[in-house]
Amino acid sequence: MTHKNWWHTEGSGIRPLPNEDIEEFAKRITEIAWSNGEYIEREACAELRKTLSAIPNRHVPQLQPAVESALDFYAEKIRARGEA
Repeated sequence: MTHKNWWHTEGSGIRPLPNEDIEEFAKRITEIAWSNGEYIEREACAELRKTLSAIPNRHVPQLQPAVESALDFYAEKIRARGEA
């Protein structure tokens, strides 16, 4: 999704809640942005896994451990990002 699409479907309707000061509003919006980034990363890892699983192992069996390791590494980064 592009920023323009996001703005028209979601962003332009975001308003401060009643009794929400500017700092609380900024925190809430940045939490949304942070979560959206995590979603994009997860989707990218899922797409990579799907693409790589479509390659017959007989062609690149030596790559399988490296691919699994990379996917695990990025999955851990995503989990850590959510806990930070």
